[in-house]
Amino acid sequence: MPDTSKHPWEDAPRIPIQDCQKGRVYKLLSRNLQVGVYDGSEGFIGIRTKFGHRFLFTEYHWDQGPPHGTVAGVEDMGMRVPEEVPIKTNLGTVNKGTDRQVAWDQKRKWYYKDTGDSDDAIMPVGVANEALFKFLDGLGDDGMRDEYDFSNAKKYKVVKVQRGQKKDDRREGVPPEKGEVGTDS
Repeated sequence: MPDTSKHPWEDAPRIPIQDCQKGRVYKLLSRNLQVGVYDGSEGFIGIRTKFGHRFLFTEYHWDQGPPHGTVAGVEDMGMRVPEEVPIKTNLGTVNKGTDRQVAWDQKRKWYYKDTGDSDDAIMPVGVANEALFKFLDGLGDDGMRDEYDFSNAKKYKVVKVQRGQKKDDRREGVPPEKGEVGTDS
């Protein structure tokens, strides 16, 4: 009879967090990710599929402990994310229509980062890291890298939809971000 007092992955071979290198790509032992890049502090960023959507997602290294440590690097794939590709799931928040960077705080509510001015008309949308998505997507399930030229890659694209918008109103060709609101068929 199997020992049910331990997690099934507890005895699996894995690379300790202190041996993982920021920007390196690893094959993973994870519920949601097969391949991911170590972010340098907490875990691995990979492509997750949920309800038919594919998006960048961070799972935290096993060494972080329960309940958050859910992924282990099991093999260094011998490659690094290109320097020009940020190692983040998203690249901030912008105002829809103007693409100006915005932020939130309790006092000002939504405000423009360049001027500090708040505005009730700001419609915040997340900015996806399209370059990292394309890099990881090119690895495929077998971990082999397809060629992709990052010299002309856009650093971001707006992908969130506002509450009540239909899927067709979203800019196409970019993975949705975590927490995206919208209707899908």
